[in-house]
Amino acid sequence: GSGLTDDYIQRLFADSHGHIWLCGSNHLYMYQKDKFRPFNFNKDGRAFTVNDIAELPDGDIMLASNSGLFQLNVNNFTCKRISSLLIDDNNIISVSIDANGDIWFINAEHLIYYQVKNRHFTLFGHEDGLNTASDLQMLRTVDKTLYLAANGRVVSFSPGKRTNSERPAYLYFRDIQVNDSTIAPAALKKELKLKYDQNRLNV
Repeated sequence: GSGLTDDYIQRLFADSHGHIWLCGSNHLYMYQKDKFRPFNFNKDGRAFTVNDIAELPDGDIMLASNSGLFQLNVNNFTCKRISSLLIDDNNIISVSIDANGDIWFINAEHLIYYQVKNRHFTLFGHEDGLNTASDLQMLRTVDKTLYLAANGRVVSFSPGKRTNSERPAYLYFRDIQVNDSTIAPAALKKELKLKYDQNRLNV
């Protein structure tokens, strides 16, 4: 009769607004005035399993769920999904907020850094020294250091200041063909002007 229908609660979280959140096996619950209010942000109605919760500086909470990363506004209870085409596995295991208010989260394949202001994603994997073949389990930030539980141990990571250059990458063209004719390398050192019927290009 309290509104709690799940038998399994894997995490509890208290936010700065005084809300108590419970992560069930089928719903996210908010506890208020001796009642549990259930939430399910899957549009198809399938089980909404929240694995972890973190709070942004503005009071919104981040939900690491089995169907992606969600940002929940606790004032009006609207929710939006944070996603990228770079991320194949949307079972988000854990989420944490760093000292700058940016978001770090993990799935089975990557540690992912999301800059909130410019909506920029950076993925870290085995090529960066992270053992993604192991079981990535929990992510937490303490001061300016990230701690990642994986493979029976805790890995620390200090990201420091990260800046992203807006300068375009330099390209080197080895060979260009126009209408099956190869352009001489010397011609590529200046602006290449083509006629209207020179419209088949191979780079």
